[in-house]
Amino acid sequence: MTVAHTPGDGRRAEHVWVEFAPSYGGGRAPGLLLQWRRGRRGWEGWVVWIEVGHPAGPGPRVVQAWVGSDLIRPADR
Repeated sequence: MTVAHTPGDGRRAEHVWVEFAPSYGGGRAPGLLLQWRRGRRGWEGWVVWIEVGHPAGPGPRVVQAWVGSDLIRPADR
């Protein structure tokens, strides 16, 4: 795990960076990690973040999704 706590330790709402694949424009966004689960491809975090300037329309939008642990980084790094 690259995040500051172990999945399943009961802590919630940790500030993280969500890193995007180049196919999604690359870069990263600040988010809140709310929960962990063991998925088919390993650990996943339930993360909420803001997207600005999304092709779906003008202005920011709130996104929430299960994200692979390899795309989640602690905000202090």
